Amino acid sequence: LPGLDLPGRKIKTENQLKVECENLSKRGFCDFLTINTKSRSGKGGEFYYLTATGHAAVGSLYKPARGGTEFGHDFVQRFLQHILACKGITAIIEDVMPGTSKQVDLGVICPHSGLHVAIEVCLSTFSTEPSQAQADLSAGWQRVIVCCLTSSPDLKKRLLPEFKKAGVSDTRITAVVVADIKNGASLVDVYDNPDWFV
Repeated sequence: LPGLDLPGRKIKTENQLKVECENLSKRGFCDFLTINTKSRSGKGGEFYYLTATGHAAVGSLYKPARGGTEFGHDFVQRFLQHILACKGITAIIEDVMPGTSKQVDLGVICPHSGLHVAIEVCLSTFSTEPSQAQADLSAGWQRVIVCCLTSSPDLKKRLLPEFKKAGVSDTRITAVVVADIKNGASLVDVYDNPDWFV
């Protein structure tokens, strides 16, 4: 295996580094992630990243991204922003409508319709999404897309029942997973698809 150049100019193989990181993980110092690396098998390698506890232990002021999964809310915001940019759509993180203070995770002006679209990232707080989406509409956003990182079954079993329980049923609100935005030919295909209305 190729050696890795670590701080202090110590060279260790991926396997040696993995053992050390596993020991740190058992002590609650860091968590597990996967990373794309080149190897003879073509499969990705493994590495670990510091948790908030780990950063505090080494005196780092960095605070890991918020969110209910290892990916983090901020990561998904940037990921969606990148997906939209690849489609020629500019998305602004923590955007607000002029004259309002209500922030949305991503704000977009749809290039095909000219509509102001709010995109809310939903990782784990499913119960807050109905009120969040309604507040976005009240703030002047013309469409709201609630985007889950999780799979479609979670969307149907966990998110949509929360909208039903809250009595929210509005064709201006759409619930999708990240793949729906990535695979859509345009943003209109996503927010005007009747299969995805809440």
